[in-house]
Amino acid sequence: MPTVYAGIDVSHHSLAVAILDQRGRYKQLSVANTPAGHRDLARRLKRGSTTIHVVMEATSTYNLDLALCLHEQEQLIVSVINPKQGRDFARAALQRAKTDPLDACGLALFAQRMQPPAWEPPSELALKLRGISRRIAKLVEERTAECNRRGAASATKLGGDVVDSCNRILAALEAEIKRLEGLAVELIDSDPQLATSFEYLQSVKGIGVRSGIGLLGEISCLPESMQPAQWVALAGLDPKPVQSGSSIHPPWRISRQGSSHLRRLLYMPMLVATQHEPAIKACFDRLLTRGKPRRLAQCAVMRRMLHAIW
Repeated sequence: MPTVYAGIDVSHHSLAVAILDQRGRYKQLSVANTPAGHRDLARRLKRGSTTIHVVMEATSTYNLDLALCLHEQEQLIVSVINPKQGRDFARAALQRAKTDPLDACGLALFAQRMQPPAWEPPSELALKLRGISRRIAKLVEERTAECNRRGAASATKLGGDVVDSCNRILAALEAEIKRLEGLAVELIDSDPQLATSFEYLQSVKGIGVRSGIGLLGEISCLPESMQPAQWVALAGLDPKPVQSGSSIHPPWRISRQGSSHLRRLLYMPMLVATQHEPAIKACFDRLLTRGKPRRLAQCAVMRRMLHAIW
């Protein structure tokens, strides 16, 4: 059992580190969020002979290289937690102020009290695929926004130049999306396991090449030990009942305390499957017949699709 705990508050350019020793005292460090800073921090943490449990929050891509560097060290146990966990723990501890050093202290205390599980790093190929798939999703969003701008400009006789500009941007976006999709398919084909999973995904009605790339990019980064219910919770599709006493019984909603990427990627395949997949359509219609709201029935179908993909 580790006896020394460390919390790291990650920002774009710096890392605020708090080390909680066996006597309950904090030692504060600050290092740059660079490869050299990561190696320097690993050396400082390994100076003693005690195993150190390090906790950090998942902050976009800013914590990834740090987590990979520290995970390679024998004396260090690395945990990467949902930022909501750290924030709620700080509130429970009545932490009123919010600074990077205080957040690091809170994460060190979280490591001591909660003992979060060790982080399992995804493969390098899976991380590359996830990065490409998320980039494709952003470019698709930008393409939709540019289409809307073109539509607004074309509503007036004076918007010809703007429409031409939008058309050029849209052509460039479409070309870049196709290039990234081709790159993603090449990455998938280079790994037999990913290629097989990609083929299985596309066998589901509603999942095409683009949605398959996105789903595989997210799923391939999950630990293999996760069960389907954990996948559902990670996607934020798990029910969130609220009940207090005999008078407060609002309608159930999904928790949304998970990956918005997975929820977004499942939405369009769900819409297609509820129209063209007989088993899923029957399930969807049955829920509507029982009086369930359409949005609730859609979320239920997304959960079942995620179970099936698992």
